[in-house]
Amino acid sequence: MRKKTGRALLIGLISIVSVIIVGALIAWNTPIFGTKLPELNAIFNPEALVKKVEEISEEEAEDEINKEEKEDSSTGSQPDQETSEENQTPVCNGPESMNVLVLGIDDNAQSDAIRLVHIDFLDSKIAVLSIPRDFYVPIADMAEHGITQGRINATYGYGEKYLGKGQGIISLATNLNYNFGVTFDHHIVLYFDNIAEYIDEIGGIDIHLDKPVADGSSYFGSGDHHLDGETAVIFMRMRYFDDDFARVRRQTLVLRAFYEKAMNELTLLEQTQMGYHILTDKNVQTDFAPKDLYPLACLAGSIESSDVGFIEIPNGMYRPATTEQGGAVQIPYDTVVPFIQSVMDGSYEP
Repeated sequence: MRKKTGRALLIGLISIVSVIIVGALIAWNTPIFGTKLPELNAIFNPEALVKKVEEISEEEAEDEINKEEKEDSSTGSQPDQETSEENQTPVCNGPESMNVLVLGIDDNAQSDAIRLVHIDFLDSKIAVLSIPRDFYVPIADMAEHGITQGRINATYGYGEKYLGKGQGIISLATNLNYNFGVTFDHHIVLYFDNIAEYIDEIGGIDIHLDKPVADGSSYFGSGDHHLDGETAVIFMRMRYFDDDFARVRRQTLVLRAFYEKAMNELTLLEQTQMGYHILTDKNVQTDFAPKDLYPLACLAGSIESSDVGFIEIPNGMYRPATTEQGGAVQIPYDTVVPFIQSVMDGSYEP
């Protein structure tokens, strides 16, 4: 009788342990919050930017004036692909590369900050590309709702409204792919309140301004500033006295300061804990799984600040325009497509 009881207990224990192991494996490989992005390779329309609606086009003369500038600023430079990459091994047990779409969302469900991140585990480099929120582009997935063109940042809100909660990232990724031919392995969606919290978590950041910045309600003089999370977000979102591209540069200034402080002043354990905190925050939408954390934390802790490039699209690749409704927008030229693709495939060279 005791043998049977002992055998039953052993079988029960093995069953429980097996369930725990299977559950742990599932959790290890499963996105924490959010689902994977759909396969997007098939929807890229390279003619989308060329077939811009006529009501926002400007005189042909302006295009002629910009023609040389467009040709000069086109990346054109393609590094020799016949390198020793085949013999390289990705560091930190990571993939060869990873593309991540990172969004900062405002109170109106619009992506106030759009960053395309290319992580190179072969050469241990990271490229962070800013996409202007006012890029006016064809909209691929909202025709049945009467929307065929609009600002790229508005596509997040369209997705949330028309496709359902949590679908804004799908819509924005779809439209980035449709217009620029880029795809993503992972995504992170943050609200600005989250960003403020993370900045406070590391004790604030320090920035230096060469000249004053103001927008009517806020003022930052030239010189050094220590910003807490709330103040940093205010600084990132200022716009009224300049333009969207100045705001992109302010956002980049904050992101670089945050990165450098986190990398220089936090231990690897603290960096990993912060990464886990961000990816498990219930207010953060991401498809990263726990298994993805180590390679990222390992790479971040092993590279120098100079290995992280913050890239802006050259101003010769877009032009200002006004919509029929009076909205100020930016029209990207078709030269933007190879530029963005070069950053995201790792062939871009400053």
